[in-house]
Amino acid sequence: MDRGFKLVNKLFIFTILLALLYTPISAKANQITTESLTETKTSIENKVDQELLKKLSESLIDLKEVEEFEVKMKWTNLDENQAMGQATYQVDVTKGDLKGDLKFQMEDDYPETADFGFISYGRHRLFYVKEFAFLDSLAYFKQAFFNYQFDKQMAKYTNLYTEFSNETIGTVNLNEKPAPSLLLIPNRDKLMRVDKGQLSFKKDQYHLNIERIDIPSLFFDKHPFLSISYRLDHLIQPSTSSIMSEYQDWENQFNHQIKINEQANDFLFGTKIESEFSNHLQVKETEHRTPQFNKTLNLMSQGLTDKLTSFTMDFDPDKQILDVTLEGIVENVAFNFFSKDTAELTTKRVRLEYSFKPKKVVIPQRTSLKTISPAAADYLMEELLSKEKK
Repeated sequence: MDRGFKLVNKLFIFTILLALLYTPISAKANQITTESLTETKTSIENKVDQELLKKLSESLIDLKEVEEFEVKMKWTNLDENQAMGQATYQVDVTKGDLKGDLKFQMEDDYPETADFGFISYGRHRLFYVKEFAFLDSLAYFKQAFFNYQFDKQMAKYTNLYTEFSNETIGTVNLNEKPAPSLLLIPNRDKLMRVDKGQLSFKKDQYHLNIERIDIPSLFFDKHPFLSISYRLDHLIQPSTSSIMSEYQDWENQFNHQIKINEQANDFLFGTKIESEFSNHLQVKETEHRTPQFNKTLNLMSQGLTDKLTSFTMDFDPDKQILDVTLEGIVENVAFNFFSKDTAELTTKRVRLEYSFKPKKVVIPQRTSLKTISPAAADYLMEELLSKEKK
């Protein structure tokens, strides 16, 4: 009986030992199986995201081949909830023609907005600016230098396009085609680093939404942007030629230049006007010299592309319609693209709304423009000033 009891006892202890030995192994096996499933699921999700990003990237590159399109941009100061300006570009790639219409929102100034229009033909070989219209929108001819209602005289010529001569057009870093410099698309390698779950494809459109630290650094690295800088130096003085003084009372000089870069680091359209008028132009003699007219206006993406706080993209690959919204910190620096002078630096939060849309554009034929040469523009001003001052 004792021997039977001992045998039963040994069997009981052996059973307990087996349970202790095999239970953890089984649990560990279950844990490994669960982790493997999780890793497999994550791997599949990452693969799906990478495939989706690759398709998006390839579709965005196809935009460079669109032959006619329109780009619209709108800037907003988020700190003040105030419009800063907007730009519309129409492009005919086959002809190399570009039409631009820009509106600058003035800050605490009269008038509230200023309008700048231009047309570039044959990849900037010919360039025309609605210069009188731009100056009129700035209330330039309402200054005390000019007689009362002189602006009414100048308003008759706001439909003229001033023709820029070859020596006043500076072009650098032109692309093979104009489209790339007007596209707002991220660097392809950076785009492929977007975290999973931030890109989706719904209703035949890609949707990408990234905030702050999730935005890859240098998101637009090495992307070429269009930069156009316009400058006008305007001088009016009494005739300095003894011979010409018999025929004209005043000398007018419009010295203007355009600088175009299609591989700039940021979008830019900037204007700078500096004037110098003789005191003899003043209607009334004053003790102090009337201040000269100096104005700097610019619309740019500087800061938005390298100090991004928010990036949103909606893209229809079939219709090739692209909408992008950027938010970031912009450093507000005085326009100094024509000099090395430094300026006071301020910052503000800015939103840029961008759209790209293929469409049949209507750019006027060069022969249909009402144009005026720089020499003729000077002569027109001299003629009108002589009439006004007599």
